[in-house]
Amino acid sequence: IVFEKYQFQNYARLPAPSMALYYANSALANKGGAGMLSETYSVVVDVGYSFSHVVPFMEEAPINHAIKRVSVGGKLLTNYLKEVISYRAFSMMDETHLINHVKEKVCFTSTDFQVDLVKAKLSKKKNPYRLEYVLPTHVDGKTLGYIKTEDSKTTDDDQILTLSNERITVPELLFSPSMIGIKQGGIAEAITQSVKACHPDIQALLYKNIVLIGGSTKFPNFQKRLRQDLRAQVPSDWEINIRSAGSGVDPSLCAWKGGSMMVKSGAYSNYSLSKKTYEEYGPDACKRKFYWYA
Repeated sequence: IVFEKYQFQNYARLPAPSMALYYANSALANKGGAGMLSETYSVVVDVGYSFSHVVPFMEEAPINHAIKRVSVGGKLLTNYLKEVISYRAFSMMDETHLINHVKEKVCFTSTDFQVDLVKAKLSKKKNPYRLEYVLPTHVDGKTLGYIKTEDSKTTDDDQILTLSNERITVPELLFSPSMIGIKQGGIAEAITQSVKACHPDIQALLYKNIVLIGGSTKFPNFQKRLRQDLRAQVPSDWEINIRSAGSGVDPSLCAWKGGSMMVKSGAYSNYSLSKKTYEEYGPDACKRKFYWYA
């Protein structure tokens, strides 16, 4: 289609984890450190919009048979928060953009869910997680609200959304999908299953280079909780090293930035197939070029 219908001159088929890993490797190399690809083995954890994927790599090649998927992503978290708020407070089923903003501003990953859940049930003054979010009135053209503080000035017309345990139960779905009936393990279990599916000789090396991408990895304490859950499942003498794909960079943009960097550096030609080659060898050229992603 890309060559015959749309007349592309070049075509490259790369999944988001591959481009994010390219970006992470380049970012580290630019800082004078060893690039991730030079470490040979990596695991990219992509907590995406619709799903979360765990993709182990050997150099630049994904280990396809070991890729695992968790059926929880940013969209499900937002929809779950919409349902909870609509049931407990205001009808928000048509306010996806607003609730997504609420999720990003107030939610965080609990490092001890059961203990924090008890704290979230305490009375108003003793509850450390209780906060109030002022919903937009839309009169002034604003479509997003804000977290109420002691200095915030509100009126009787303002609608106040009170949140407490919702702040931790929403991100918890990434680690315990069974809470809402999804019969799967969480992200930590997906990583261990993925690594176990790889050759035994490289399993310990994969844990030393876990790369996080995707918007939901921005939840506070996400890395700490993931490390904590993995530590309980991984042999004690194996090192666990978790990092984001780029320091100070939105993790949801790492794949795009990796692709952009690949084109600017001239490396794109190493990953792409030209129209001329396609016309000479036909569809088999695509199979040979992109056999990693077949």
